[in-house]
Amino acid sequence: MREGRAGWDLGNAVLYDLCRQHPGHLDTDAVLAKVWLIGRAYAAPIERCARSTGAPRNEQFYTERAVPAIVASPLDAWLERLTGVALTWESVPDILSVHHDLTVLFTRISGCAQRSLASKYLHFHRPDLFFLYDSRATEAARKKCVTPRPVEMRGLEADSEYSLFVRRCMCVRDALRAAGGDLHDPRAIDRLFLGY
Repeated sequence: MREGRAGWDLGNAVLYDLCRQHPGHLDTDAVLAKVWLIGRAYAAPIERCARSTGAPRNEQFYTERAVPAIVASPLDAWLERLTGVALTWESVPDILSVHHDLTVLFTRISGCAQRSLASKYLHFHRPDLFFLYDSRATEAARKKCVTPRPVEMRGLEADSEYSLFVRRCMCVRDALRAAGGDLHDPRAIDRLFLGY
C-alpha cells in the first residue's frame, strides 16, 4: 500500500465519480448509493442515531426513511443555488446556508446532529466549495487559525459550528496563498489538517 494519504485516493475518486455521474437526487438507487457509501466511508452514517428514534433498522432505514426523505427534499434546488459559485469570502454565506439546510434535513431523518455527514456529502458533490468537517479537522483548524474573520450571513441561516470551521479553513487558505502557495481547495486543506 502506498504511504500517506495516496492509498485512499482511489476510494475517494470512486465517490467523486459517483457524485459526478449521478449529481441529482431523484433516482432512488443513486441517492441510496451516495448517502450509504459516503456516510460509511467517512464514519458518519446517517443511521447512527436511528435506533434511539424508533426508526426502521439497517437497510430498511435507508429504503423506507432516508432515501424517500432525500428524494422528496429540495436538495437539488439548494445545490443549484451554487451553480457558477467559486470559493470566496463573499460566497461563504451561500455555502453555509446550503450546508445548514442539508444538516437540518439529515438531522430530521436520523434524529441527531448530522453536520459532519452533510459536509462530506456536499463535498463529494461540490469538492471546490465544501470543507470536510470532523473532530480531527476541527482541532487542526483551531490550532492554525484562532480568530477567523466574521462573515455577514445576509439573512441566511448557518450551523454555528460548521460556520466557525469554514471561516478557520478560509483563514488557513488565505495564509497559504499569502505565503506563495498554490490555490488550496477543500481537499488540500483536509490533507494539511490530517498531516498528509
